[in-house]
Amino acid sequence: MSLVALPCVCGAAPADTLRGGSAPRASVRLMPDTITIGDRFVMRVTVDKDLMQQIVFPDLAKAGRGDTVELVSVGNIDTVARDGRRLTIALDYTMTCFEPGLFGLGRVPVLYGDKNVTDTLYTDAEDAVLLVKGFDIDTLAQTIADIKPVRQTPFTFRELLAYLTTLPVLLSLAGVLLVVAAVLLWRRYGRRRVTDGDVCDEPAHERAIRELERLSEEKLWQNGRVKEYYTRLSDIVRDYIARRYGFPALETTTPELVERLSRMDVDRRECDRAGELLALSDLVKFAKYIPPVERHRELYDEAYIFVEETKEMPAAEDEAADTQN
Repeated sequence: MSLVALPCVCGAAPADTLRGGSAPRASVRLMPDTITIGDRFVMRVTVDKDLMQQIVFPDLAKAGRGDTVELVSVGNIDTVARDGRRLTIALDYTMTCFEPGLFGLGRVPVLYGDKNVTDTLYTDAEDAVLLVKGFDIDTLAQTIADIKPVRQTPFTFRELLAYLTTLPVLLSLAGVLLVVAAVLLWRRYGRRRVTDGDVCDEPAHERAIRELERLSEEKLWQNGRVKEYYTRLSDIVRDYIARRYGFPALETTTPELVERLSRMDVDRRECDRAGELLALSDLVKFAKYIPPVERHRELYDEAYIFVEETKEMPAAEDEAADTQN
């Protein structure tokens, strides 16, 4: 009998100490919990959470569990139940085992994000215990054959010719990849940055709105490029904040950025709006989280509203607003 423990994503304080005990609850269930060697079973991870909280399920394909229990496939995130603001979601992992015994799969870690707070939830280890039964083999009725010896085959000129013809193809492919990498690097870093000595008459909000409209026209998330979509959306908002309020928002962490905005007398509602948008984008970029489809458009609208609500008013409009007041 041997044990298998799944590794944790990160070490952190207990999740139920966050936000007054409103943290999500995670549980795990094996279906079935008893199998015959080589059979498949489903490990269902269920999370009960608030509607606005973000959850990242573990990537068991990269968890490094060893050869005892193997991951076969991962299903899609499914909504199991909903009650007001409470939402229950689940994800099925199809797995198998090729060794008889009793195996504890350990505590499954689930990443949890709520605005600027990120923590790790853990399921109970006693809920993930798998019994694997073996086969009864009658050695008297079965004959065991010897292993056949290794056959030695000569190296032929045809095999050598195949290697030689493949080399130019590999070199050509490497050249194409280098060209693509150079173009991407130039597009990201080669464009001239606006410095203190540059002249830029375009207002920050007009530039941000133009970039948001261009992002909408490119239809990135509609074509499966979700991470690139959230990266662009986050960069547009950070660039707008940098030009609007005059501090390096592109190099500032999300909590520091929100704190600096609050010190600049920015409306608290807009500070929270920017914080939620950037925090969710960070989860997508760094934790490989894929939000529901409806959140893609909602975050775009939140970015547009943030720019409109915080844009700098021209002097003439300010005077007119003061007169009306």
